[in-house]
Amino acid sequence: NELALMWFRLTQSDPMVVLNVLLCSAIGCRLAFFRKTGYRHRAWVAWLAWFLIAIYSWIPFRFIAQQYQDTHWGVIAANLIICIALYRVKGNIAKLLYSLRPQ
Repeated sequence: NELALMWFRLTQSDPMVVLNVLLCSAIGCRLAFFRKTGYRHRAWVAWLAWFLIAIYSWIPFRFIAQQYQDTHWGVIAANLIICIALYRVKGNIAKLLYSLRPQ
């Protein structure tokens, strides 16, 4: 019953809000399911990843609680760029930051 109510709320919401919720969910999931096989552990990167997971999971939780009702194209564009970048580096924050470093 609650799942049907959530689906109804999803279909009745602003498409930009739904897109941003889906992007934030994808970013949070990619970061949460990163596998560190063969990589060196860096505590500051782990804390940064944890912090980003907390930030990006906040939007879907607010949407479920009916507290998130408005967004802007700039936010969606920034989240899309971050999402694409994270999926390209397979969720590896250190690799992403290293590629952003000036040469």
